[in-house]
This record gives sequence, structure tokens and C-alpha cells, in this order.
Amino acid sequence: MNEKRRILIADDDNDLRSMSKEIFESEGFEVIEAANGEDALKLALEEKPDLVLTDVIMPKMDGVTLMQELRKDEWGKTVPIIALSNVDSPEGILKAIDSNVTTYLVKGNWKLEEIVGKVKEKLN
Repeated sequence: MNEKRRILIADDDNDLRSMSKEIFESEGFEVIEAANGEDALKLALEEKPDLVLTDVIMPKMDGVTLMQELRKDEWGKTVPIIALSNVDSPEGILKAIDSNVTTYLVKGNWKLEEIVGKVKEKLN
């Protein structure tokens, strides 16, 4: 990978977002951050990252709506999206799948290092 792959991390948990950013940057990624769905949508459409990693439950616009809005855009139709959430109910997962999420991960079941692995897998 010669050029840095860019990812957008959308999560309202500041600590988790900054830890994620640190780990991804140490793995050679360029990271764009957003603390809510509205900012994430605006940044994604402007910056067109290689992958979007989004929380599902966020202020201003939730992750499911963010995914639905991204999928309306020509670029957004194909960008890989990984939804990361504490929501592990079948309804929550189905809503994300209906929004054409590429991968749905339940936060409590994954370590950050494993999430980095998933991101790399989706980008290769």
C-alpha cells in the first residue's frame, strides 16, 4: 500500500474515537473523524474516504440514517461501511443490513485490533 488509505470514523464516544484514530494511524491509515451522523455525512461526501466506520447510535443523525443517506450518493453506493454498535438485537442488525452495511460488528465482541483487521480485509 503506497498511498495511505483514508477512513472516516463516526462515533459520539470521544475516548473510543480517539483510541481508534490512534490505532488506525499507527497502522498507516489517514483518519477523518466525526462525533455525530450529520458531520459524518458531510465529511464523507466531501472527503470520500476509502471506508466508513460508524457507530449506529449517535446524536443528530444515527448510523442507520447515515448509511441510507450515503447509499443515495453515486460514490456512497459503493463505499464499504462497517457499522459498529452495542446494539445486538436482531431488529437493530436487520435495520443496518437493510441500509446496505458492508459489515455489522457488535462493539463488545471485538477488540480494536480485530476491527483494524476487518477494515484491512474490506479494503483489499
